[in-house]
Amino acid sequence: MTEFGSALSNAVSSLRRIMPSFKPMQADPSKFSNVSELQAQKNALNDPSEIARFRDVKLHSLIRKDGEVIAVQYQDGMTELHGIAEKWKPKTDSKDGRVQDLVNFLGAGVTVERFAGRRDAPTRGQYEDGLLFSKADLKAGRRVNLTV
Repeated sequence: MTEFGSALSNAVSSLRRIMPSFKPMQADPSKFSNVSELQAQKNALNDPSEIARFRDVKLHSLIRKDGEVIAVQYQDGMTELHGIAEKWKPKTDSKDGRVQDLVNFLGAGVTVERFAGRRDAPTRGQYEDGLLFSKADLKAGRRVNLTV
């Protein structure tokens, strides 16, 4: 095994010890999670500092269709999909490429809020807490997260 391969293997092993649900991201559609999978990952975190790190991940892009959040792309590579977006199959690995691919899939009525590289980008926790919800989100049944 190369020095890089050994270091990567050690890093993955360390992450699995502190976060049992950790799975290395691969270039396949399985890394795109629906809300229940994200919640299951969050629930698997027992250490408050791990939960805080999970919630501190910044958003890359927030994608809305007709005013309602349909997808969230996080800086860590995770993509959260809702509604029709759950039927989307990614064709690329880059965050920007995935966002554009999803926009093309969704068609008319799509807006993208990009936060990539911004220090003031909202976090996963702020999104979960409902700070980015619009009236359309609330009308569609989105609710503020009352458990942290």
